[in-house]
Amino acid sequence: MAQKDKDFQYMAIADLLAELEKESFKLDPAVESRVVAGLLGLLNTSSNNVQEQAVKCLGPLARKVKETTVQEMIDSLTENLLSEKSSEELRDISSMGLKAVIAAVPADSNVQCGFLHKRLTPKLIQCLQQQSQMDVKVYCLDLIIDVLTRLGRQVNHDAVQKAVLPLLMSNLSPLRKRCITCIGLLAVSDPDPLFSQLLEFLLKGIDSASRADHIRTFIQCISTIGGAVGYRVGKYLNAIVPMIVKYCGNPKFDQDDELRENCFQAFEVLAMRCTKEMTPHIDSVMSLALKFIKYDPNYAADDDENEEMDVDEAAEDEEEEEAGDYSDDDDMSWKVRRSSTKCLCAIITTRIDLLHTLYQKVGPVLISRFREREENVKVDVFRAFTDLLRQTAISNKRSSSNFVNTTNELLGALIPKAVARITAQLREKSAKTRLAAFAVLKELVAVAPGCMSARVSDLVPGLVFSLREKAANSSLRVEALAFLRLLLASHPPEVFFPHVATLAPHVLKAMGDPYYRIAAEGLRAGAQLALTIRPAAPFTPSFEFRPHVPGLYNAALGQLRAQDIDQEVKECALYCVGTIIAVLGDELRADLPACLALLLDRLRNEITRLTAVKVLATIAASELKVDLSPILPDAFAELASFLRKSNRQLRQSSLLTLGTLVEQYGAPSTLSVQVLPELSALVSDADLFLSHLALLLCVQVMRSAGAAATPAVQERIVPQAFELVKSPLLQGVALTTLLLFFSELVSLNPKVITFEFLIDNLLSMTKQKDALNKQAYTSVAQGVAAVCTSAKPSQRDTVVSKFIKEFPKAKDDGKLLSLLAIGEIGRRADLSHHETLHALLMLALEQPSEEVKHAASFALGNVTVGSMEKYLPMVLQEITAHAQRQYLLLHSLREIIIRQSSVEGQRLLQPYLPSILTLLFTHCESTEEGTRNVVAECLGKMSLLAPQDVLPILDEKFAGSTFARATAVTAVKYAVSESPTPAASDTQLQPHMPRVLRLLQDPEPLVRRSVLLTLNYTAHHKPDLIRDILPEFLPSLYAETKVRPELIKEMDLGPFKHKDDQGLDIRKNAYECMYTFLDTAIDRIDIQTFVQHIAQGMSDHYDIKMLTHLMLIRLANTAGAALLEGVDRLVEPLRETITSKVKHNEVGCAESR
Repeated sequence: MAQKDKDFQYMAIADLLAELEKESFKLDPAVESRVVAGLLGLLNTSSNNVQEQAVKCLGPLARKVKETTVQEMIDSLTENLLSEKSSEELRDISSMGLKAVIAAVPADSNVQCGFLHKRLTPKLIQCLQQQSQMDVKVYCLDLIIDVLTRLGRQVNHDAVQKAVLPLLMSNLSPLRKRCITCIGLLAVSDPDPLFSQLLEFLLKGIDSASRADHIRTFIQCISTIGGAVGYRVGKYLNAIVPMIVKYCGNPKFDQDDELRENCFQAFEVLAMRCTKEMTPHIDSVMSLALKFIKYDPNYAADDDENEEMDVDEAAEDEEEEEAGDYSDDDDMSWKVRRSSTKCLCAIITTRIDLLHTLYQKVGPVLISRFREREENVKVDVFRAFTDLLRQTAISNKRSSSNFVNTTNELLGALIPKAVARITAQLREKSAKTRLAAFAVLKELVAVAPGCMSARVSDLVPGLVFSLREKAANSSLRVEALAFLRLLLASHPPEVFFPHVATLAPHVLKAMGDPYYRIAAEGLRAGAQLALTIRPAAPFTPSFEFRPHVPGLYNAALGQLRAQDIDQEVKECALYCVGTIIAVLGDELRADLPACLALLLDRLRNEITRLTAVKVLATIAASELKVDLSPILPDAFAELASFLRKSNRQLRQSSLLTLGTLVEQYGAPSTLSVQVLPELSALVSDADLFLSHLALLLCVQVMRSAGAAATPAVQERIVPQAFELVKSPLLQGVALTTLLLFFSELVSLNPKVITFEFLIDNLLSMTKQKDALNKQAYTSVAQGVAAVCTSAKPSQRDTVVSKFIKEFPKAKDDGKLLSLLAIGEIGRRADLSHHETLHALLMLALEQPSEEVKHAASFALGNVTVGSMEKYLPMVLQEITAHAQRQYLLLHSLREIIIRQSSVEGQRLLQPYLPSILTLLFTHCESTEEGTRNVVAECLGKMSLLAPQDVLPILDEKFAGSTFARATAVTAVKYAVSESPTPAASDTQLQPHMPRVLRLLQDPEPLVRRSVLLTLNYTAHHKPDLIRDILPEFLPSLYAETKVRPELIKEMDLGPFKHKDDQGLDIRKNAYECMYTFLDTAIDRIDIQTFVQHIAQGMSDHYDIKMLTHLMLIRLANTAGAALLEGVDRLVEPLRETITSKVKHNEVGCAESR
């Protein structure tokens, strides 16, 4: 580097750079200062290449040298930058070098970071205040921006702010832009007093400025601050927004389109970042945006003119404009329209609560602007309308049915005109415009299926225009095909019949296109077209579909035969061919053998076999009963072999396809040997869903093959079924299918697999060495009941009599299984002719084993379900007569009520309704919590059966004793239907919900906790019941999140004292409610108040901390911008949690928490 030859210098620096990039490289302390001095000296050389290489070395070198050397580097570079003797080129190079060094300074190096903000920053600030050369100030501002980005809070904000703010009124535009960026970074970490001074300065500047460029700068500055820390700007909006609104309509700046653009950009940022605080100003901002979205002073057009104007007339208008003296190059009004459109986008995406207002005010204006002449603005208008439709889809998922109906009505009123305007845009020359139009149409079809039925004839020409244009880019054709597929799938088939002849050639051409994306989308559209031209029953069209069958089939078959095509195209070709055969197979009988052979070949191919399995299921399920005999034996063999593969999805699809084939075509004689042995490995609790599918297939084979399947079933499946029934994991569809399997075994081959064999094997499970899990007793009992109810009545009675006879001498395990089995059998069949059964059940209630007593309660309830007339009066009488058995007998009553939820069950219960209600309300004030909970569940389920009889009495109990209030509130929880669709009882329950929620202010903790549990359950299952009244009761909910000292009891345990927080459960329930609201009623929540209570909970018990962290995650995903407004409250609690240390003697559970 000391050589004068520039080539030597360049090569030396290049070698140094290569060494510096090695992690193992270290500079000798004696050489370090010489290298740095030489490198800094080369910054002033005349060779640009050497200078460039030297600057590249500064950053890596700063990481390798001592901290004092880095300080010397910064001092030298700063001197070069600020010295009046330095040339422009040296200043530029020194500025770049300083940037590299600042970026290289480690964030954890306190010495170097301290040097930056203690020595470098003051020099830069002094330069801004005293330096007269504007280019030097620009360099200094760039460096201050870098320092602020790296160090943030460590910089002296007061000094920087005082130096930067006056420069906002500079005449130099680059300087003003850098000032705006610098102020945005300052705002992130400005203390509150400084931040207030900053906003006051900007507001005074806007108010007093006379030059338009200064006003624009101040408004841009507010936009930058709003984008960086919108949550801090919110409290100043009452001053900011009216001032900016004033300049939008100020006649003095009527020709300043750039100023208006800046105003709407500010509105956009504020609407996004200050959602709550913008509420009072939304109407005025929206009105301005709606006014200026039409602002086009150089083009006069009637918004209400006929939207059906053809393309030729539009082209003539364009030619006239081009012929005039005015040039579009001078027109900046499009920027105003674009910024106002984006402002409306921000309002649409953040104010879903104003959806109806948006449809009434914004929707029609957006539709009128679909004919915007500037392409970029037009695309933004389409995007805004798409956002409105997406907000509609979100709202429909979580709003009440009345709100959804009103929304759909408002949307329906706009659809005709919207579709008409978009249809005209589909014939535009611009591909960008048409892509945006298709995006709107796809969203419209998704939100309102069937909405374009009356306008299909208008849409088809635009679709064809995009599909046939040779110069059209691939993305446009893909979008057009995707929209066509959605259109066909979401509208009645008959509306497309007149247009099939027009659309089919273009779809067929796309199916054979060489570009894989077009071919894949074309094949999907072709499959949907096949479904359209021949709809499934009960639709009986008069459309003549046969002329289109050969074309569709040959186009799809051509792609299916191809070997050297993309994987996606292969799969789509399989899907398309399968759909065509399933829908039109009876017209292709002569061609089917060759096609089915191809399908079998794809079934054997590892790459395409999964798709081929699904396609085979589609063909097999067809109503046409397609002849698959040429490939059926081989297909069965291949599918059976797939059951051994490790790919779970392949095994699952193969089981479903085999089931469909067996159901539609029967089981061949060889199937039992091929398939059943493979099923045995799948019947286990390792994968319960696959077990369900395997058992279901086995049942289908047994029904089809009959006694021929007996050997394989007996040898391979039955032992696995007996093992599965003992699993404590068995539940759901797997258990249901296993019971179906046991039922089918009874009638499969009674001489080989006898009734006695099944019963003995099931009952012997309690006598085996390995004790059954308690959960397994229920499964075994249900298996016994399934076998008994499928057998002859005499066989069933024999088993029940055996249970009754052996009960007194049996061990507890035998008694438990006997009682559970009697209950399961009694629920399915009438056992009233067993005279000693009632006495046995009463005796069982007196057993010392708690499990046996609960099983007896279960059995009594279920036996009563099978014989209401005999047993229900006895149960009611026993509840009244035997106080010591009340809890167990009430459980029996609960079983009866739950099981009689059908229409027939309600009819059987109706005569006993007064007696049951009297009994339940008598016990609702029991001192035993377990009894009250059972009574509450019974009352809740009775409310579903007879709401008009139960709910008025519950309403009276809300004013009763503490226990009565708690029981009544809990009953309301069980009265909320779990069904996702509105239940008849919901309408009658809703008026009682305000009375329930008012009990959040009840003085008794027991009642308040019951209300919180009910509120959480309701918010999860039926939020519509409480959505409208929720804001009124949220303060009462938040009150329950506070720690109540009066509920904390201190217990003296001798050597130490223990605090028992009796309010912890209530607080946990309150936070669980809040967590649920984030999912089902977030639009009814004030996020700032919500965050305040989250922050409070982050310092509570660790269980509550876990909930608050989950809430923060969900809130960040659903309302991130609003969360930022309260982020200051969360920083300290989060820091404490992250930096907390686990005690050395903590148990594993506490350590993991």
